[in-house]
Amino acid sequence: MVTILDDTMCIVDILRKYEYSQYEYKAREIGAFTINAMLDKENLYLMDKTKNYYVLFDNDVFGVIESVKRESDSETSKVFTIKGSLALKLLEYRVIKGQVTFKGKSYKYIEELVKQNLIMSDDENRNIALAVEFENEERLKQVCSTIDKQVTGGSLWDEISEVAEADKLRIALRPNVVVINTEHPQNIDGWTLIIGAGEDRTRHRANKAVSSVVFSQSLSNIANTDYTVDRSKLRNTVYIAGEGEGTDRKWYNIDVNSDVTFGERKGWNRKELWVDARDVQSEQDSKKLTDAEYEELMKQRADEKAKDNDLSEEYTATVTDITKQYTYKKDYNIGDFVTVADEELGMEIDAQITNVTVTRQGDRDIVDIEFTYGSRIQDVTDIIQEVINKVQNNSTTVKYLENRSGKTATQVFEYIVEEGENENGHYRKWSTGLLEQWVSDKLATAGINNKYNSLYQGVFAWTFPIQFLEQPQIVICSKAQYGTGASWGTVYNWSVSLANIRAFDTVSRKSANEMKFTAYAKGKWK
Repeated sequence: MVTILDDTMCIVDILRKYEYSQYEYKAREIGAFTINAMLDKENLYLMDKTKNYYVLFDNDVFGVIESVKRESDSETSKVFTIKGSLALKLLEYRVIKGQVTFKGKSYKYIEELVKQNLIMSDDENRNIALAVEFENEERLKQVCSTIDKQVTGGSLWDEISEVAEADKLRIALRPNVVVINTEHPQNIDGWTLIIGAGEDRTRHRANKAVSSVVFSQSLSNIANTDYTVDRSKLRNTVYIAGEGEGTDRKWYNIDVNSDVTFGERKGWNRKELWVDARDVQSEQDSKKLTDAEYEELMKQRADEKAKDNDLSEEYTATVTDITKQYTYKKDYNIGDFVTVADEELGMEIDAQITNVTVTRQGDRDIVDIEFTYGSRIQDVTDIIQEVINKVQNNSTTVKYLENRSGKTATQVFEYIVEEGENENGHYRKWSTGLLEQWVSDKLATAGINNKYNSLYQGVFAWTFPIQFLEQPQIVICSKAQYGTGASWGTVYNWSVSLANIRAFDTVSRKSANEMKFTAYAKGKWK
């Protein structure tokens, strides 16, 4: 049964005239639905762009109608297509407001994010009547990773889905459907967000009290099998550089992705990844980290980057359900782990049920089950969208830093790559290619005894500490003082390796006497 609800979450209609309906329910992604409704007067209200409508399949699967389309051709002129997303779309409608700091298990992190942005937000317009429930919390404690992070802003769903994917969790948002009466003025008076890790129903499960579920071609209960392994992004050795500058920078060589690295890490089998972690500092919150503690932070960062540079493996198959050996929702459910014995590939794997598609046409219901093994290999359009989102977020960050600091983006993000000194002065190389060189109160032997009208002049050279890539743009001399006298200096020409300075004084100075000079040069090193 397909039920239609309005903005008040009250049932306004039961959709009776439609060719077919289909919804795809997913373990940890936002599902979708499609309805081909008959182009009939009693259905035309669904095309009203000024109203928001929702659907309810089988009294527990909720969806929001997002598009209505009618194509006029000979085959489809009598129907119009309704499409939308299932209930988890609500999490995409919220952002993370403010800052969330958390340390604990991943399922509790999801709960905290939901509480702060959907249940207990300081803006009451963001809140809904929602409860969070855990399926088999003891199993969640066993399989969930520990989260230790601080997040500011961003999409609520993006943050939750990333955590859920990492730990292979199941997330469902279910409506509490009731009959309208004096106590319940709406047909949906609340929601429940369910977080689970799925039941282990594999052949080699630890809990034998749970029945195993096995699929294979020989049992005639799977079809349309696909297997992909992708090593293109795999990296197994990380060179990571932390705090410090130049030769004083802290470098670490850390092995990663050991579970998918076969053989020694050398020759063609050595695949290196560079990570810049200069943002990780050994002094945090007025506490000085030990070398071991700092190295542990470097290992954590290396492992984080390794996740995006891992071997990708994916196996998918569809349950045919010809033998009726297992029944969906009775013997297994979405999010559960089962065993797949693929005789064609000669492999046996433990896979998770990730997608359930329910199609209803006339009086016939078709349930397609799909399970997945390994890391989900992203579609190119998903990858492009992620890149676009990152670019947009980075652009916003750059504008913020520019406004706050009064500097351009180049100035905000430039940093020193090398600095040093020798007998000719100091130098500093910047990431942007800028090279600064200077000398302060350097002693030089020079005479100021060449008569120039009422003054005396003399010349000497300043050899730069290192050579510029090309002739520097700026060279100045701010001081050229003979003893305690009133002499001064100016630069009259220069090259990539030195500057010629002319000193002036009101009296003649002997060349055997020393004077101090201060100068600065600015140019490029790359």
